[in-house]
Amino acid sequence: MEAITLRELLEAVGGTLIGPAAGLEQTVSHVDTDSRNIHPGSLFIPLVGERFDGHAYINSALEGGAAGCLTQRERESYREDRFYIKVKDTQRALRDLAAWYKDRFPIPFVGVTGSVGKTTAKDMIAAVLGVKYKVLKTEGNFNNNIGLPLTLLRLDRTYQMGVLEMGMDKFGEIDYLGDIVRPEVGVITNIGDAHIEKLGSRENIFKAKCELLPHIRKENGLLILNADDEMLVTLRGNTPVKRRSTGPRSPAGTG
Repeated sequence: MEAITLRELLEAVGGTLIGPAAGLEQTVSHVDTDSRNIHPGSLFIPLVGERFDGHAYINSALEGGAAGCLTQRERESYREDRFYIKVKDTQRALRDLAAWYKDRFPIPFVGVTGSVGKTTAKDMIAAVLGVKYKVLKTEGNFNNNIGLPLTLLRLDRTYQMGVLEMGMDKFGEIDYLGDIVRPEVGVITNIGDAHIEKLGSRENIFKAKCELLPHIRKENGLLILNADDEMLVTLRGNTPVKRRSTGPRSPAGTG
């Protein structure tokens, strides 16, 4: 991550400084969400889930070397040598920061989703592009509403393209991720039965995956589909950007 000032950070997350005054030109060059692995001078973002609350580890993160933190609520005490930024929702702030940060880099992105094969497709696309370009790609399972923003925050001026995997297990998640990335190219590998226990049917899985479509950039945007998937072929003639299909059943030309 390239260094950003506290002033820029406040703008990106729509936050408010609380506690002791901090210099607005102070910089951070890393974001951490795990208090057990703190980079010196980083921003700690305490995430909140059903079974955990990162706010309980703010002091530990600051003692471990974080320069400051986000927080959803006032603190009982404040360190004078650290900054605190209050936001409405720390996860949303992570999302907003990643989207703001990505816009600093005018490089094209490929967004990949699908029930099966999205990791392989992502790796293959990144490998091909990597012959000519330096490519930022999703590593491991960083394909969700936490991992994808953290991946984007790894960007620096050396990267020339990005290939990001987008996972989901319910409605709204692809919409959430797509709105952050706004890729030039969208890829949907297939529509399977993964997470059908939450979504109820393949038709609903199809709808959830198609949440990517409105976020593909309209100017020179491209959607790539698996022509051997009987649900994806129904999108022919009904996509907001140009479409290409791949596979043995793909017609010549547009596919």
